[in-house]
Amino acid sequence: MDVHELEIRVQGRVQGVRFRQMSARIARKLEIRGYVMNRADGSVDILAQGMRARLVELLRWIEESPGFSRIEGVQYHWHVPSRTFSDFTIIKDSSFISDQAKSFLNLGKTLLKKRNHSAPIHISIIPDGNRRYAEQKDIDPKVVYKWISDNTTTEIIRFFLVQKKIKELSIFAISRNNVLNRKKEHLQDIYDAQTTLYEEWAKNKSFAKAGIKFNFIGDFSLIPSAYRKAAEKLQKESMDRKNHLCNLLVAYDGQQEIIEAVKKAKNSLVADSKQFFKFLQIRTPIDLVIRTGKEKRFSGCPLYQTSYSEFIFADYHYPELTIEKLEEIVREYDNRNRRFGV
Repeated sequence: MDVHELEIRVQGRVQGVRFRQMSARIARKLEIRGYVMNRADGSVDILAQGMRARLVELLRWIEESPGFSRIEGVQYHWHVPSRTFSDFTIIKDSSFISDQAKSFLNLGKTLLKKRNHSAPIHISIIPDGNRRYAEQKDIDPKVVYKWISDNTTTEIIRFFLVQKKIKELSIFAISRNNVLNRKKEHLQDIYDAQTTLYEEWAKNKSFAKAGIKFNFIGDFSLIPSAYRKAAEKLQKESMDRKNHLCNLLVAYDGQQEIIEAVKKAKNSLVADSKQFFKFLQIRTPIDLVIRTGKEKRFSGCPLYQTSYSEFIFADYHYPELTIEKLEEIVREYDNRNRRFGV
């Protein structure tokens, strides 16, 4: 049996809520060895050894915020085991009373921090730089499109909607300008990768359990029928889910969305800017826009919804966007002071 080692750091409401005890229980059930311990900053460290599939199962269990915990960040690294454990243990402070006191103190700090800062409700992703990444690495773009679909985009949804409990996420699948201007063979690689991905998401139990509803936005008259069918199936199968909304922008352009909304609103009385949202396809303001690819421009992103958005332009390409970098982005957003004109 091949033994793997997984080092995990869990952030959020994880102290004072019996998270260590629950982690130890599930780890022992999965025949995983290692330890779990609290950190002074309020996070929890786990070092786990076992079969890779069972370690992944432990990781997925953590991401679902078990019990009274609220998981807001999970960082993990795979290692070759450097030592052997005989059991899975809970490392505690010097005494039970001291250990419990510190746990509840850190829980209070976590709750106070959340009371003083508002997390984003709606995040938008512009996944730029895929072709440039393929060229720099001398990789077939088809391989890159498949890889980002299976890994990067899926992990972003899991990170923001399952772990961070963000209410709404909007991700560019392909822009309207790309559909109209790129060569057919380049577009087909993207269509193939995303069509397969939608079929897999429709069967994803983790997304279903988290209550993620998928909503496709854009001009589907420009999209091949096989792609449309896969998108329609995913949207239909997730339509009754209520917890989170994932908008997938397909043949989408922000200006075109406003033009279509004006057409719908021309015979209606629109008293203020908030009322105009009901004529748009994306109907809530966006708090944070993340663009990869080293470029600093909008490139057809939602316009009306981003009037007070925070923008983060990443100096790396989309395939290089990792969980660790997403954590950095979240921390940068947390440190910004949104004044909304005040």
